[in-house]
Amino acid sequence: MRKLVELNTGETVWLFSIGELARRVNRTPRTIQKWERAGVVPEPIVSRLHGRRWYLEAEINMYAELAEQERIRRGRRLSDTLFSERVHLEIGRLKENILGELGRASPQKRKYQGPNGRSSSKLSGNQTSPRGKDFYHLGLTM
Repeated sequence: MRKLVELNTGETVWLFSIGELARRVNRTPRTIQKWERAGVVPEPIVSRLHGRRWYLEAEINMYAELAEQERIRRGRRLSDTLFSERVHLEIGRLKENILGELGRASPQKRKYQGPNGRSSSKLSGNQTSPRGKDFYHLGLTM
């Protein structure tokens, strides 16, 4: 599943479901969730938007490329690779690049439109959404 969203900058980006990520690394969505809980991979940059995990296209491509390089897609055991370390490093770089592009080096107040249609002031950055789940805004407008 994918979803088109508009950033505060006016750009539109596609967000992809955990199923798409799982397909690209030849694993199940449940395995990706298990990896997240165990700290093998970080949460997605846009995590739990309206209760769901969403991944940027750049994240999906990065995971797929690393999975291929580390032979994860071909069934190699995760513990026999540097996949986890490389993913954490690349996600950190990707977050820095995205935040830099959006001019969001430090958290800023913005309005968040919750799933119930009510809006509230929240800080951008790692925080809690109205549903109590981690949420990384990255300047998304809904």
